[in-house]
Formats: sequence, structure tokens, C-alpha cells
Amino acid sequence: MSLLQARQLCADLIQHNFAESGLKGFPLVLNDAVYEALDAVGLSFSLVAFDGERPVGLCSVFISVHPQTTGLFATNDTIFCMQVYRSRGVGGRLIVLAEREAKQRGCIAFQWQSAVGSSLATALAKRHSDSYPVPLITFIRRL
Repeated sequence: MSLLQARQLCADLIQHNFAESGLKGFPLVLNDAVYEALDAVGLSFSLVAFDGERPVGLCSVFISVHPQTTGLFATNDTIFCMQVYRSRGVGGRLIVLAEREAKQRGCIAFQWQSAVGSSLATALAKRHSDSYPVPLITFIRRL
């Protein structure tokens, strides 16, 4: 699914995600023109989990060339599922499907971004402990 389709379908999920784990001090701006431009380049995709016809989970991914390896790396922008669905495997399924889709698109690695101590960080540590001998931390500073 394209980023724009997911953004239009899952605006509530994106807002919940941003409130829970978004960039503090930065406004959430859902701009269709930005999503259209990212879709046009073709280096992005989204996955949506449904309960019936209701979206309950979302994973949006960007793909870029890693400068030191020249291979394609996938990076999550959003991964979120409603609280009630977190113990039902929805998030884990989104992780598996996102990694599979990224590999099909030629990616050699997936870089998962998560808040330290979050349920996502815990799940990724359990799932990939042999793959990530040293966890990486990203610091974002407003300029």
C-alpha cells in the first residue's frame, strides 16, 4: 500500500502513534503532498492490519541507499497498533511482513527505530538478539 493510501486510511492511528511515541516538541503535520512525493520516488511502502474493515495497526517504511555499504536499507517511520491488539501478535506480524516486503524490494537490512524501553524495543530485542549485538541509539535535537 502507498504511504498516501495508508495516511488517508489510518490518520487516527498515526495521531495515536505520534502522541505516544512521536517527536516531542514537533507538531504532527499530515501533508498529502509530502506523501505523494515520497510515493512517486518508489522508495517507501506501508502495511495496514485490519480487524474486519477497521484499521488497527500500521507500519510505514522508507528505503534508502546506505552510504557505507551502497546497499538498500529499510527504516521504519511508523509502527503502531492499538493497545488492545498488542498482545494479539499484530505488531509482530507487521514486523515480519515489513521485513519480508523490504527484502523483496532489494533491501539488505532493516533498521528499526524505537524509543528505549518501549514495548517495540523489547520485542525487537527478543526477536533479533543474535542480529543486534550492540543496540544503536538515535538522538534528535531541534535546530
